[in-house]
Amino acid sequence: MKASAVLSIIVSITILCPSPYCRAAAEGAAAPDAEPGVSREPAPVIEPADGDDPTQVFVVSATRMRSPVTEVGSSVTVITGDQLRSAGMNTLSDVFRSVPSLDVTRNGGPGGAASVMIRGAKSEHTLVMIDGVAVNDPSSVGRLALIGSLSTDSVERVEIVRGPQGPLYGSEAMGGVINVITKKGAGMPRGFVEIEYGTHDTLARRVETSGATPVSNYMIGLALRETGGVSAAATRYGNREKDAWESAALATRLGWTPTDSFEAEIIARYLNDNGGLDNEGGPGGDDPNYTQDTSQVFLRTQARLKLSEDRWNQTIGCSLTDIKRSYRNDPDPAHPDDASRGAYKGQTLKADWQHSVALAETNVFLAGIEAQKETMRSDYSSVSAFGPYSETFDEKDASTSSVFVQDTITLFGSWFTSLGVRLDDHDRFGSKTTWRMASTVSFGTTGTRLKASYATGFKAPSLYQLYSNYGSKDLDPETSRGWDAGVEQDLWKGVVRLGASYFSNTFDDLIDFDSVNWKYLNISGAKTRGVEATLSARPSGGLDIDASYTFTDTEDDATGKELLRRPRSKASIAASSRLGESLGIRVQASYTGPRYDVYYDPATWAQQRVRLGGYATAGMRAWYDLDARMRVTLEVDNLFDRKYEEVYGYQTPGRCIGVGLRASM
Repeated sequence: MKASAVLSIIVSITILCPSPYCRAAAEGAAAPDAEPGVSREPAPVIEPADGDDPTQVFVVSATRMRSPVTEVGSSVTVITGDQLRSAGMNTLSDVFRSVPSLDVTRNGGPGGAASVMIRGAKSEHTLVMIDGVAVNDPSSVGRLALIGSLSTDSVERVEIVRGPQGPLYGSEAMGGVINVITKKGAGMPRGFVEIEYGTHDTLARRVETSGATPVSNYMIGLALRETGGVSAAATRYGNREKDAWESAALATRLGWTPTDSFEAEIIARYLNDNGGLDNEGGPGGDDPNYTQDTSQVFLRTQARLKLSEDRWNQTIGCSLTDIKRSYRNDPDPAHPDDASRGAYKGQTLKADWQHSVALAETNVFLAGIEAQKETMRSDYSSVSAFGPYSETFDEKDASTSSVFVQDTITLFGSWFTSLGVRLDDHDRFGSKTTWRMASTVSFGTTGTRLKASYATGFKAPSLYQLYSNYGSKDLDPETSRGWDAGVEQDLWKGVVRLGASYFSNTFDDLIDFDSVNWKYLNISGAKTRGVEATLSARPSGGLDIDASYTFTDTEDDATGKELLRRPRSKASIAASSRLGESLGIRVQASYTGPRYDVYYDPATWAQQRVRLGGYATAGMRAWYDLDARMRVTLEVDNLFDRKYEEVYGYQTPGRCIGVGLRASM
């Protein structure tokens, strides 16, 4: 996009504010609510405020109702917008790297295919949502979420719920749920314009404006990024060609509140990115003209109504996920006989109606129905030394109807229990029932909280696994059962919080590619178990410290070996502080232990198991306020220029330095 066009868009949006902002390659402050007594709003989207108590953290994704984290039995991490901005986290994959039990892998530099695995589950066992809209791609082999280029722009908070969440969310939630919640306009019109420049000719521009009137609110944000990039295939194997990447992201959230008891919203997010790819990792992986282009649209409209003096709340909504991916690889001097084309489109339409009723001061009942239809089509062709190949996937679809209920009970003012069950009826494999129980009890005098949960989950076969040349219509859904138990301890009146949890998951009927029959079949199972430990400290002087450690033990039932790309040990620590009125700094360090991957010999396609070494990285971000409206930033990633691989044969960027300027209006 030309600079003049960018400037025109920025100026146009700023005026709105009256105040002076190949398939393998594809497979990686608002007005506070009322205090949450017996009335809990049943909404996939919630206001980003944390209530009147600034020390209390609320979460919606764990129970589909706005609940204090201290009343939730699940293992939950909430990352606020302020934390995202102070850490300089530009993409969702950056956010997940510091979260306990989340393992992130990416093929190469920015924009490369990325995936996230929770507690050792497969990447397609993670349900990723933006404002309650599932972003998992129906046209991908395993229906995974394309998180590699999803940005954090205009995001107010990110909620991560670990462990099976099928009873509340259905398929894809066997490992856990990630819900990204965007900002909601509030107060007087405001906005900002920001520009950053750094290593690899990386340039980012952002503009955002938001505000509210007594009967409406709005937020509009635009972000543009481009980078010269690095070679996706590691340079240590002789690869030199850089894979550039650029993206544009537009986010909007418009609300209408004619009365205190009714609200309607339209929430939309559009992302387009394109860049270079390499044929593979390792020796000879470079390809100078292999490119991809991806567009993603996420849209939700919803209405919320409060009745019976706020004791009966309901939300009715409709959402759309529309993802298009195209790939092009022309012959070149290094690959004179190789060429390929690919185009994929996946779409999900969903309607939902959810109710919560306060049956008593200590009992809230939740019920909902959902209807979902997913479709995909694709066209792929290639020419290589193996001969020509083509696969045309005419439009296929699958529909699911669901009903779920949940009862949340409070005893003695300190014991909170949720019990839920869900029935999903899939038009291809039939019905599946899942259930979940989570409980937590607090001991106020000692600052101790005990929590535990048990749940079952399932994942429907993807459309590709059902209907492609390699698919089978006889596939059963993958299933899981998992539990966790833990303790949290507050010290010195909450200045320090310690936490520890044990988790265990069993996966059955996993769908994998059978190289003997050349079909996707239910051929494997797996087990994962481990320990999560966390520490957060908020001592005086504005110093914030967060640290975590995760140990994960995984086992493939068929081979008895560890699952691929899951490190046994992972640790992170971050500290941030304001140094006076105008200066702030954040430093962080992380460690990822050794793990296993596979290497495919390009000559024979024989599979070899390889061990990737562990690595430690560090970074920092500092900001200085020139005045009340102007801020400059300095960011350094991979401070010590550590060389490592998250996926065998694919490199990661070395030390990256960036400077930025932000002007608020």
